Amino acid sequence: MYCSSRRAPAGTSQAHNHGTVSGTADLAAFFELPSDAVFEATLNDESATDESARQLGQARLEPAGFPPFHFEIDFDRNLIDARHRYIVSARVLSVTGIDPIGSGSSGVGKAV
Repeated sequence: MYCSSRRAPAGTSQAHNHGTVSGTADLAAFFELPSDAVFEATLNDESATDESARQLGQARLEPAGFPPFHFEIDFDRNLIDARHRYIVSARVLSVTGIDPIGSGSSGVGKAV
C-alpha cells in the first residue's frame, strides 16, 4: 500500500490547538477487497525508541470502498513536539481483524 500525506494549510482549523493531516492511500497492486473491509489511517509519534508508537489521531472509512482512499486525521496540536518524528500509517482490515493486503506508512517529518 502506498500512502502520502500533507498538512492542512495554516488557518484552516477553527481552533488553535486543532490540526489535520490529510492524504491519499492506494494499493500497490489490484486486490479485490472483501465487502466488510475497513480502511484505517493513524498519525503516530514514533520518537520513543523504548516503547510503542503513541497514536495522536485516526481516520476510518467503514466500509472501505474502493481505492484510492482519501482521509483526514484530526489531532491536538498541543501533543506535537518539534523534536519528535511523526508517521502516518494506513491499513485495510476485514471484520475478522486480519489485514488482507498489508500495511503502509509515510513519514510526516518533524512537527506537524
